[in-house]
Amino acid sequence: MTGAAQTSMALPLVGLSTTVVGASTDLGRLAETGADVLELCRCDFERWTRIARFIRSSSTPIGLHCPIPYDGQLTSFEITGPDQSERRLALRLVERTLQAAAESTAAYVVVHFPSPRRAGPWSESRPAADPDGWARILQDGADLAELQRRFGVPVFVENLSYHPEFGSAAHYRALFESFPNLRMCLDVGHAHLSRHSTDLFAFVRDTAGFVGSVHWYDTVRTGPDAGRHDRPPAAVGLEEDRIDLPALLRTLAAQGRPDYMVLEYAGAVDEFAAARSAVRRLRESVGELSWR
Repeated sequence: MTGAAQTSMALPLVGLSTTVVGASTDLGRLAETGADVLELCRCDFERWTRIARFIRSSSTPIGLHCPIPYDGQLTSFEITGPDQSERRLALRLVERTLQAAAESTAAYVVVHFPSPRRAGPWSESRPAADPDGWARILQDGADLAELQRRFGVPVFVENLSYHPEFGSAAHYRALFESFPNLRMCLDVGHAHLSRHSTDLFAFVRDTAGFVGSVHWYDTVRTGPDAGRHDRPPAAVGLEEDRIDLPALLRTLAAQGRPDYMVLEYAGAVDEFAAARSAVRRLRESVGELSWR
């Protein structure tokens, strides 16, 4: 095998979440953008049968973002919450998504972990004090790892920003060291906004070895648009409070090699041309680097 071929094989696959076209479920049209991988975010039961057939017949790897299938808008996902019935409900959603992935031959499943929380004030979003919170969160990780083993589908744990007890690089490292069959979905925007660290680059350096996939987009930390999933800019130029995406990509390449780089900005319905351009630009940027 030539050196060029080896380098090509080592590159992460670059692709798109369905969020870039307004959560459209037209995966066939999205695949025509030239994406190497697709990630399905939101799909109801009525559409799922058709989507599952497409996934089974497609040569493009397609991941599922939990919960799928699911009717309506998910308003609560207490996978690490203190209420046992709510935790069991969240785990059933994960189980349903993994079963759907196994039956449709999807490439992987993304799961939020820990329970999503709103940005402060923390008095409104923080759960009741729990002296055993850390042990309980690790146990929740054990439940997730067991589901992964049962279904055999890769599970990528997506980092979140605002949980009061869990969210630092050290927390996620402990999770993946405890349960090595789980890997990370590094969401760069969530890491940028994390209440546990103001150093996005340190977070990426400390977790890159566990990263299986990446959610790639731009955002700001403060103001009314904080956390909004924006399309990465076409031209290099760093606005205050935004992510230095070129530098972050170099940091990631120096420390790890994810399988998938998935653009997850919030686009409008039918913005397929913009999605095609975004994939091309990110693939070029990925291809310019030497990956660990």
